[in-house]
Amino acid sequence: MAPHRSPLTRRSALAACLAGGLGAVLVGAPASSALAGPYGTLRRSAGDLPGTYRAASDGSEVTRTAAAAAVLRGPRSGLPWVSGAFTDHDTASLAAFEAGRGRKLDAASVFTSRESTRAGLNTWWLDPARPVTSDGGWLLLAVPLWNDDQTVSSDTSAFFTGLGTALARAGVAQRTVVRLGWEMNLPSWRHRVTPGNRTAWTAAFRAAAGRLRAAAPGIRVAFNPNEGGDQTGVPMTGLATDLLDSYDLVGPDFYNWYPVVNDQATWDRVYARQGGLRQWEDFARANGKGYTVPEWGGFPGADAGRGSDGSFYTAQMVRRFRELSGSGTTVVEAHFNEPASYIANSLWAPTQMPAMARAYRAALA
Repeated sequence: MAPHRSPLTRRSALAACLAGGLGAVLVGAPASSALAGPYGTLRRSAGDLPGTYRAASDGSEVTRTAAAAAVLRGPRSGLPWVSGAFTDHDTASLAAFEAGRGRKLDAASVFTSRESTRAGLNTWWLDPARPVTSDGGWLLLAVPLWNDDQTVSSDTSAFFTGLGTALARAGVAQRTVVRLGWEMNLPSWRHRVTPGNRTAWTAAFRAAAGRLRAAAPGIRVAFNPNEGGDQTGVPMTGLATDLLDSYDLVGPDFYNWYPVVNDQATWDRVYARQGGLRQWEDFARANGKGYTVPEWGGFPGADAGRGSDGSFYTAQMVRRFRELSGSGTTVVEAHFNEPASYIANSLWAPTQMPAMARAYRAALA
C-alpha cells in the first residue's frame, strides 16, 4: 500500500503540546556499580543478578529482574546502540537524513493513524519504513493507548491483537518497539493519565501490552513519558514501577527547548531535574530495562524565540547514548526530523537547523 499522510498521523504529542501551551530489551549492568540518583545511592555487587541494586544504607534489595539479554547494537549504522529517526513518513526524507548524518538508520520512527480504530489498523506506515526494516533495521512505532473513537474504559483487545498480528505477518515483530500510550503525562494529550483515570489507564496499558506480546512474540514495549515534572498529577516513576512487568524499555522524549541547552551549566541542571534524563537513565538501569529516547531534537521557537539550533545539546545527547551503551545498557533513540511549521526542526532536505545538523554528523563520525 502506498504511504499516505493523515493530519493526525505524523503528529506526535508534541504538536498537541505546542497547540495547548506547555505545562510544567532487558539489559545488564556492570559487575560492580553504583547509581546515584533520585532513589538515593544504589549499589550492585558482582554476585547480584543483572538489574539488582541494593540500598547503600542497609544493603536491602531494591529491584530484582530476570537475567538480562544481550545489549542491542545498531544493525545498520555500526554504532553500539540503535540509532533512528522520524523522517515524516517519507522515504526520500529518510534517504536524505541518512546521507546527511553519514550513517544508515537503525530504526524508522512511525506513528499509526488514530482517528478511529479502523484507521489505526491500517498498516500504511510499514511502507515508508521499509528501507530500514527490510535491511535488518528496527521499527519504532507510536501507538495510542486508545484511538479517538474510544476511551480509557473501552475494550481495545481486538485492536491490539489485530495490530500485533499485522506486525507478525509483516515479519517485523521481533524488531519492533511499540511506544505504547506515549507522552501520557502531557496535560493536553487525549490519552493522558490523570489521578482520576490512573487505575483504568494502568489496566489498559497492561492489557494492551499483553495482547501485543501474545499476537507478536518478540515485540518490545516502551514506557515513554515526556521529559519533565509530573505534568498531569501522576508521578511518572510511580506509574512506571506499577507497570514494570509490561514493558521492556523506558525513557523520555526530550527536546532542546525550555530552557535551551547551550552550555554545560544548563545541561547539568536540565539533565538532573525531576523527570529528566538522569532520572530515567537511573530508573532503567536499576530495573533491568533498556533505555529509550524516541524523540529528541530542536525547536526554533523555544525559550522566547532564542531557538535551539545549537551544537552543545546535540553533542551531549550523542555522548550519553554512547556512554550508556558502552556501560552495558541497551539504548534505542530517534531524532525527530519534521519540516512542518509547527516545529520546523528538519536537519536535512530541508536544512532548518544547520548548526544542529553539523553537530549531529560530527558526533556520529
